[in-house]
Amino acid sequence: MDCPTQNAYWLDQQDRIVEVSAEWDAFAEANEGLCVAALVKGQSLWDHIADSPTLRWMEALVAQARLAGELTQEYRCDSPNRKRFMRMSIRCLSDDRLEVRHELLREEVLDPPVVVEPATTDYEGSVHRCSCCNRLQFSNAWLEPDYAASEGFVPAGHPLMIVYTVCPACTTALDSVDSLKLA
Repeated sequence: MDCPTQNAYWLDQQDRIVEVSAEWDAFAEANEGLCVAALVKGQSLWDHIADSPTLRWMEALVAQARLAGELTQEYRCDSPNRKRFMRMSIRCLSDDRLEVRHELLREEVLDPPVVVEPATTDYEGSVHRCSCCNRLQFSNAWLEPDYAASEGFVPAGHPLMIVYTVCPACTTALDSVDSLKLA
């Protein structure tokens, strides 16, 4: 199934998901996700972000959008065989809700493919993956997934167990636009 090129949801003043776009379920299905519309409506956005670095990153973006009225942020949302370059746009609506829209900007082949599975905990053998740029951390280096795979850092034919975080470069980029400097 082709992945929709746009997806959106709306948050109330308490950051609960109150509505989702018509493309929501197709996007979830195309990405083997379990977050279908019926399961997310009425829930807090924050209940769907497992790791604290990504939670902090999203909280800062939402807070900045509420202050500025709107905000855009580019990020990556790769599949095992596609690099997907995305843009998130957050804008305040007249009724104090937020519209959060995700748009596919472009795709590239991810070769060799990189299959990942979220690890339930940070353990020896798991790899950190940036929730913003999708780079993978090996020792002190943050590498593009296809480069890491072609250089033998990623086991061929086996899923890479990952722990989501936000890499130092993406944290610095967020801090440069985040006048709140949320801790």
